[in-house]
Amino acid sequence: MCKGVQSLSAFLHLANCTHAYLDVGSNIGVQIRKLFEPQKYANAPVVQVFQQIFGPAPHCNVCAIGIEPNVRHADRLLELERRLTNAHAHVAILRVGAATTDGEARFVVPNFFDAKEDWAARIPVRSGHLPIGFVDTRVQTLDLAALIRRVRAAITGQLVMKLDVEGQEQLILPHLVATSALCLVDFALIEWHQSMQWHKEFYDRSAQGLFSDSDLQQALRKTCASCPVQVVTLDDETYLHDGMSWPNASLCARPAMRNESQHVAMLAPDDQRTPVRGLCGNTLPLSGSCEAVDSGAWSMPKTLSECVMACRQCNRCNYVSFSKQAHHACSWFHACQAPLRTRGTFRTLRVRSYNHVS
Repeated sequence: MCKGVQSLSAFLHLANCTHAYLDVGSNIGVQIRKLFEPQKYANAPVVQVFQQIFGPAPHCNVCAIGIEPNVRHADRLLELERRLTNAHAHVAILRVGAATTDGEARFVVPNFFDAKEDWAARIPVRSGHLPIGFVDTRVQTLDLAALIRRVRAAITGQLVMKLDVEGQEQLILPHLVATSALCLVDFALIEWHQSMQWHKEFYDRSAQGLFSDSDLQQALRKTCASCPVQVVTLDDETYLHDGMSWPNASLCARPAMRNESQHVAMLAPDDQRTPVRGLCGNTLPLSGSCEAVDSGAWSMPKTLSECVMACRQCNRCNYVSFSKQAHHACSWFHACQAPLRTRGTFRTLRVRSYNHVS
């Protein structure tokens, strides 16, 4: 299992969302912004879909999980994740490619300026084939079926998946059907690519695969007599370059903090090193620098002591919450509200005084 999925497990455990949105093939993340900031994206088709499924905005009970391997979009997606997290929306971006197995794969990108935000970048279906104007690189991949099962187990409401993988649907969708993972999805928003001229060099018509909505529906009928997934062919490329300002206020309500003496006094001082059962609050695992935000999570610490050591390297970290059962989740906080949340096997420790830093 890739490191990003381990971190995602902690994210889902802590966020405790009712619904989830899988944005498979995020590009620069505009669809995720349409989920949480629909007022900025007038007439975008997917906004109406989100409203029909999740209800009116804000969608504060929805966890949005983006999947995008293109390194050219990494800085933009990191900023998107940070901005929306600071606005108290639940967002996590996995910098991997969707595939049928965990591992690595070829990833081709245009070696020219692409005015369409690298639409042509992809994991090619045809092995060894490299069209003129493209260069090779390698990316980490995850098994999308396993990810769907993990997300479904963490929520009780609707699971929506957008699949825009530039031709890889030919191989990914048969895998999701064969493993019954697609039947765990309530709504699948799929963009098909086989009919587009600039995709033909990447397709392999001699291989087994699914190439259209009718192919998919036929495969589902053969595999499962009753599969609840609703398949929607959707290609919403509105606001291609985004162009919208980042949120300057909270998108979702934040629980009110009690006064400082309450939340400091409730935790054991550093010299006692006595953890208190519970956790400070929800965090996101893939946030940016700990010097710029108020909370986050690290996946590397395997013990509470290692979690404390990581906290000491971050000037804004005053508290840690740790659980081995949640894939060694080590969450850190600048401030900790009372009372602690009693979720799972988390234990919380005050690493330094809240007044130690600003």
